[in-house]
Amino acid sequence: EAGWTEGSDGIREKDGERLSLTVAWITNFGPNQTSLELIQQQLKAVGVEIELVGGVVPEFLERQKSGDFDIAWHNGSRADGDILRTSFSTAATNYLKIDDPELEALLQKQLATADPVARAEVLAEAQERIASQYYQIPVHELTSILGAQTTVHGITFGADSRLDSLVAAWKAE
Repeated sequence: EAGWTEGSDGIREKDGERLSLTVAWITNFGPNQTSLELIQQQLKAVGVEIELVGGVVPEFLERQKSGDFDIAWHNGSRADGDILRTSFSTAATNYLKIDDPELEALLQKQLATADPVARAEVLAEAQERIASQYYQIPVHELTSILGAQTTVHGITFGADSRLDSLVAAWKAE
């Protein structure tokens, strides 16, 4: 906190520069905006300005590629832990510009590990590294709620909490 002063609007300043961060996000999922606006209000209360820059997927990807952001808001859910490699590996797109040899080694190790139990242990280490370095900060978990009559059967959710294919669904007479 040394060197920071409070500006007239409550936003912290240091050497004439405001504590302002740009958050890039995709406008394709309703809760994104309300979640980000809440975070924006909470951070403003402690002197941090957040500029929300939303857009459709191609705009978001271009912003990520150009590096014109401080924080990228992502929604990510997959049934397989390899999503961590596709998001954080220097061998992938690495739009977040993460250079962490320890994390990279874990991500490559899990990819080369065939035993599911051993692979899960490596992925747990990778998750711990990601969380401890604040490369990703979980905000909320996707929740899906589905109502069906008692005569409907065979509806399932996938490991990513999304509705699975309805090919096995059926209705009793």
